[in-house]
Amino acid sequence: MRFYIVHELRGIATPDSGRMRVRASCPLSPAQAEALAGALATLPGIIVARVTPRLGSLLFFYEDQQSREDALTLFVGAGDEQSPLAHLEIPGDDPAPGPGEATLTEGLLPVFQYVFVRPLLPMALRIVNSVISAVPFLFKGVQAVLRGALNVDVLDAAAIGASLIMRDFRTVSLLTLLLGLGETLEYWTRRRSMATLTESLALNVENVWLLVDDTEVSVPLAQVKEDDLVVVRDGGSIPVDGVVEKGCAVVNQSSMTGEPLGVKRTVGASVFAGTVVEEGSLVIRARHVGDGTRLRQVVKFIEESETLKAGIQGKYERLADMAVPFTFGLAAVVWLLTRDFRRAASVLLVDYSCAL
Repeated sequence: MRFYIVHELRGIATPDSGRMRVRASCPLSPAQAEALAGALATLPGIIVARVTPRLGSLLFFYEDQQSREDALTLFVGAGDEQSPLAHLEIPGDDPAPGPGEATLTEGLLPVFQYVFVRPLLPMALRIVNSVISAVPFLFKGVQAVLRGALNVDVLDAAAIGASLIMRDFRTVSLLTLLLGLGETLEYWTRRRSMATLTESLALNVENVWLLVDDTEVSVPLAQVKEDDLVVVRDGGSIPVDGVVEKGCAVVNQSSMTGEPLGVKRTVGASVFAGTVVEEGSLVIRARHVGDGTRLRQVVKFIEESETLKAGIQGKYERLADMAVPFTFGLAAVVWLLTRDFRRAASVLLVDYSCAL
């Protein structure tokens, strides 16, 4: 197993920071994905790690050149056949949920606690809970300042810190709740959307029928080669890209073209992996198999489109970060004119809500 860099964006927070997407030469098992993401997250300077096992894709953010090199070294080691990551498997038929797949309920639990449990707690316990929930966001803001970055993380920390100074613990709890809930919903929605899309494009074919010397033989899909004759009957999914060698059938190509009605395919017509024979039977001469099929190209295009969207997102995140110094400047002006800390803090809180 090898890893390849498919996209990299530099200068997100600082000139040496960035984001990188790497891709394995083969799909990852859920256990491999979890182990790799966990190992990457333990490296100093790695901010985020997200893995898509079915695509063998991994996205992470790094803070400087050293953390980038450490991550690449990890991938080189993980690609070694002797690495434990290459031999991880999950027992049983049903894989355990991947990271983030079951986090929606966990993310909504703090909302329930804030609305129904918090009012019943003693005041001292509420204060302790507010401070504890604020610590991770304060820590992220301090880290950003130490890196010399004045970004949205600093603004979040400032808004929460100002509320702590004013002893407005209810606001602290609300701010941290909204931040955590927003991150949870974004992460869960992205993962579920990608998983659903990948599942809808999956072939779900393990064995196919090959015509060998006028005899039909069942073989695993992985053993099909170019120029093999593949037999597909009513209700079967076409597992390869190829040309109809024999037969006539109505093929549903909605997964490839979006056409709502089946299309008649006869000798000499092209057919594609992922389409379904609705009526009739076909003998197809395989032209492209595995990663060479158009279906696999669609999956690759989806991954590249997600990367492009992420690049645009990074651009606007940088624009948002550029506005943060002006927010602090406005808060300073308000304090100089009014000498009222609460009014100055309100500027931070208002811009915090806009960023959220």
